[in-house]
Amino acid sequence: MVSLVRGHGDLLLTLYGEARGKGAEYWGIDYLDNDQYVHTMNIPRRSEVWLNAQTPAMRRDLESFAQGINKYFQQHPDFSQPSLRQVLPVTAQDVVAHVQRLLLFEFVTNPQAIASLAGQIPEANVPIASNAWAIAPKQTESGHGLLLINPHLPWGAISFNGGPIGGPWHGSDRGGLCGNSCAGHGF
Repeated sequence: MVSLVRGHGDLLLTLYGEARGKGAEYWGIDYLDNDQYVHTMNIPRRSEVWLNAQTPAMRRDLESFAQGINKYFQQHPDFSQPSLRQVLPVTAQDVVAHVQRLLLFEFVTNPQAIASLAGQIPEANVPIASNAWAIAPKQTESGHGLLLINPHLPWGAISFNGGPIGGPWHGSDRGGLCGNSCAGHGF
């Protein structure tokens, strides 16, 4: 988590502010379209419901993840842009809202695709797809299972990023959604 905040701290705060639907309040009129979309899709309310539906263990993980972000920013008061610090403190609900926004309302559908269907803009051409292969342990020389994934999603601000995995998988890398408390894939 520290490497995520250290590498993408400003981005995290921006994404969580956007997922709250408060970008225009925080940073100006340029964020109004996003805020309207977030509230039209009912992300703030649904994220509260989803957070309350988590198992106690998962909720603790989400809360710990948010607390870790807040602790990092407390320990590094000059780390981020001052205009972004108003998003603090980050909450577990912010993490859920961000993941919900990203998965359901950017990857599965997005404002451009919705507008295209409504005939408001030319057809959106966003080529995304993915593929993966799983190799059973008995089919490998080492006797260990293998997983190869190839997500064809854009890397950047609102998508995947990479970083180290700690814990029992120490020495491995992960790819995940920036701002998500869980790794999306490991390699």
